[in-house]
Amino acid sequence: MVGRSLFEVIVPADQQEVVAEAFAELRQNQYAEGEFLFQRKDGSRFPILAATSALQNEQGQIIGYVGVSIDISDRKHTEDERKQAEIQLQTSLREKEVLLREIHHRVKNNLQIVSSLLHLQANRVDDPQLRSALEDSWNRVDSMALVHENLYRSPNLSGIDFTAYVQTLVNNLFRVYNIQPQMVALHLAINPAISPHIDQAIPCGLILNEFLSNALKHGFRGRQTGELFVSLDETDQQIAIAVGNSGDTLPPDFDLSQIRSMGLQLVIGLVRQLEGSLEITRGNPTVFKVTFEPFRNDKDTW
Repeated sequence: MVGRSLFEVIVPADQQEVVAEAFAELRQNQYAEGEFLFQRKDGSRFPILAATSALQNEQGQIIGYVGVSIDISDRKHTEDERKQAEIQLQTSLREKEVLLREIHHRVKNNLQIVSSLLHLQANRVDDPQLRSALEDSWNRVDSMALVHENLYRSPNLSGIDFTAYVQTLVNNLFRVYNIQPQMVALHLAINPAISPHIDQAIPCGLILNEFLSNALKHGFRGRQTGELFVSLDETDQQIAIAVGNSGDTLPPDFDLSQIRSMGLQLVIGLVRQLEGSLEITRGNPTVFKVTFEPFRNDKDTW
């Protein structure tokens, strides 16, 4: 220790430049503060928080300095633990996100296998009614697979890109029902700020599939051209999904309470699952509309 200054004793060699800059600031501004690493007699280091002010005489000349320093080892240790916990949490979240994406990918693949089996079976039957039923089933399976594919590719696993979902679903159904896109004008009015929660995505996808299938199968019967409308919006804290087609295409005696169609019975069940309501508007266009509350984490789950 003989022949060495206090500065050299308590300040590690790699910290001396930092402390020297603090002293230069002190001489210029007459005040300086900061965090530094000091060392003990045994060479171990510890962090301090230090603040120093210049002392002046009556003539304004600096005659000395007064300072205070606090050992902040405990605080730094707590901060290091918090940072380590945050790193571990982020790592865990990334691992779970990868796992969720893989699950959605595998579910999508499995549903596509089911859809392919239904498609093959439909091509082997001669009964038009049975073939139509099988086509409806594979369309429903495809609509569910499409939700999982959308989630797999989405940067946000809590919801889906509804615009992309609707566009893909419509294209798939156009192909199934041999409808030329240039003959049916598609009008999309989808609020991009709305993304149905993952727990509501499958019911919404199935409902859309039924509405669109009905519109394409029955709404343009006997016509070569027409218009198809799809909208998604939110009013009064209610999400509204609507599908319409040009023309008044419902039978005169249509009664929702007496409906026996499997597709609409499925819709009624899904609307009940969403705790929503179903509204049908006759006229030109004919519109099927479902409204429901957005998913809330504070809702009771079973």
